[in-house]
Amino acid sequence: MNAKGFTTLLLASALACAGAGYLSWRKVSQSSELKLDSATFLPIVTAKSDELVRIDVTTTTYKLQLVRVGDKWVARDRGDYPLRNLAVGSLITSIAAMRPIEPKTNNPGSFGAIGVSDSDTDKGGAILNFALKDGSSAGGVIIGKRSSAMSFDPLGGTFVRQPGNQQAWLVQGTAALPFEFAGWFDETPNYPAPQVRRVSISENGKPVFDAIKDNDFYRSAKTEEGAPAVFDYVNDSMVKKVSAALVSGTFEDIKPIGQMALGPSSRQIRFDLADGLIIEIEVVEAGGSNYLRFKADAAQGSEAASKAKQITDRHTGWAYKVPTSRINALSTSVEELTTRPPDREGPPGPGGMPPGLPQGLPNGMPQGGMPQGFPQGLPPELLQQLPPEVLQSLQQQGGQGMPQAMPPGRQ
Repeated sequence: MNAKGFTTLLLASALACAGAGYLSWRKVSQSSELKLDSATFLPIVTAKSDELVRIDVTTTTYKLQLVRVGDKWVARDRGDYPLRNLAVGSLITSIAAMRPIEPKTNNPGSFGAIGVSDSDTDKGGAILNFALKDGSSAGGVIIGKRSSAMSFDPLGGTFVRQPGNQQAWLVQGTAALPFEFAGWFDETPNYPAPQVRRVSISENGKPVFDAIKDNDFYRSAKTEEGAPAVFDYVNDSMVKKVSAALVSGTFEDIKPIGQMALGPSSRQIRFDLADGLIIEIEVVEAGGSNYLRFKADAAQGSEAASKAKQITDRHTGWAYKVPTSRINALSTSVEELTTRPPDREGPPGPGGMPPGLPQGLPNGMPQGGMPQGFPQGLPPELLQQLPPEVLQSLQQQGGQGMPQAMPPGRQ
């Protein structure tokens, strides 16, 4: 075979392989109902994002039904509680911008590896379905794992699949989906603990605890009008634990009060803040779980009055399920709040000495301090245990009665 004939045969083979590859890709592309030349993965969402009125979200930790009412988005399955418009807008924009890169597996047995099986929400994925204002569907998407191969791309890459379609895809882009339920909503009232000036607690409508912060330490407010006078000591660290519960504003679920069978209120905690704002938190029980209710108050005409009205208007009528750690802090018992912490090993020393010093301080030890005469009359066996530099320092301070000679073996 001459060179010309060989070249012709080589070209024919190459064309045959290319044709087979094209037919194979064409088959996959047709079965996926999506073409590589598609501008975006969900073209209806892209073209009609302004007409979207409903998004159903299912993740491993929560389900949520987002509905547009006028120019606002609300959680329809949470009594139309207001959503953060920015969070919903970011999700729509990110989904509308997803651009198909290449088809991946169409084998259901391999969906789990890239997180796009129908049950992969238990692996951190999500299923989204979109609807338009005319009632028609705008499609849906199963959000899978991110592609490590596209980590260099500023937009990133994600494995996705349309529900009911056997073809999985790699797309450019990632879904701006809040990982936690609370990410869809504005936070509950939260303020730094240092802003708290007073903590008052009532149980069944009866005041049981009241403490005022004085020089950053809480003391009993029993001398104040209306304060309970049943205790003298205030455990500062335990009160600060209670006030720390005001720092967090996240929650795990929301329910309208009118749709709940509430048990008896267990406790009311009032926080007086430095700017005059008063935050009141009520712990209530419903269905075996604890929830929080919020309201606020302030002196009429004060700068904090507008804040108080805004908080009350936003949170009245709603109960918030919060992490157990926050409930535990707010439920700290009065006994814990008014009991001195256990002393360290050893009795308190004389003159305000910290606990833990050995009993039987040496003869000649002054009461209430350590003047230059220390350690007058200190037993030789104790001097024997002191480091040389300590003894030398004491001698240099001119301690009266200080032995001028080191104990044997310490010179």
